[in-house]
Amino acid sequence: MGLSAPVSQWNVPSSPTSLAGAVPDAADAHVDTPGDWSWALLDTTTGKTVGSPNRDTFLNTTESMIKVWLTTDYLVTADRTGRGVTASDQAQLQRMIHFSDDHAAQWAYLRLGGDAAVGELIETCGLHDTVVTHNWWSKTRISAQDAVTMGRCVTDGHLLSPYWQAWLLDQMRHVDASNAFGISQAPALAEVDPAVKNGWTERAIGTSDIWAVNCLATWDHWTLAILTNYPASLGLDHGASVCRTVTQQLFG
Repeated sequence: MGLSAPVSQWNVPSSPTSLAGAVPDAADAHVDTPGDWSWALLDTTTGKTVGSPNRDTFLNTTESMIKVWLTTDYLVTADRTGRGVTASDQAQLQRMIHFSDDHAAQWAYLRLGGDAAVGELIETCGLHDTVVTHNWWSKTRISAQDAVTMGRCVTDGHLLSPYWQAWLLDQMRHVDASNAFGISQAPALAEVDPAVKNGWTERAIGTSDIWAVNCLATWDHWTLAILTNYPASLGLDHGASVCRTVTQQLFG
């Protein structure tokens, strides 16, 4: 996973970059962190994406970030099959987004056909870099480029009914405080209300323990994804800081 590689460095512009209008070609960000990281920023009005040089080559495990797709796919499937969404179903989906409940995610994943749910994500949203891990939704591997594409796909209104679209965005804007770290904490976004779905897990990779931390947020006409993994000794807060720092450099 590159944990012994040199610190990743991409230079910050000499003056703050304003992203109030079109995404500039020179948009850049810089953090000092061991391990691997990437970012991608999509302007949903133009379809243009900028990001780190490895935004389509570094693949991180999605962890809980993919729950936003499992929720969307469940709602779309319920509508397509005519089975509807019961109060119990809705409560499960709410727990999956608001509290990032893994049991609720597993329930949805199995009801959607397991690996088929991830295959549906790749096909429906037009992802290019994402890799299925058999029988394990959280170990789906995704690039930052595909992550912003997924974010736009589930929030732009073309899949869900207006009711469920509004419901999903409301859930993402009101996730539990413990889930809202990273992008939404950047001072530059203090006046906006991002819809977020982060993913984070400490896991063993070979002989090393790492944190895999991903941040995904959408607001106004932006969708931003930041992916990172690094030695577990640095803790979850380190990944949250990477997400916060990248966001502030882009929008500060």
